[in-house]
Amino acid sequence: MNESMAIAVVGMSCRFPGAESGPGEFWEGLVGGLDAVGEVPSDRWDGEGFYDPDPSVAGKSVARRAG
Repeated sequence: MNESMAIAVVGMSCRFPGAESGPGEFWEGLVGGLDAVGEVPSDRWDGEGFYDPDPSVAGKSVARRAG
């Protein structure tokens, strides 16, 4: 690789379900069998406002759970 093309990753940010402290905690949860699927927290979005059990309704989701 040409030295003028070298890069350095100096930081990382992420948000994983069931892991508040980062990717290491998320990985440990996966290895340990963590079920990180759950209701979407109401402070993220209005889940009821986006939900419709009819998949033919445009702009809606048939899922209430995510992970």
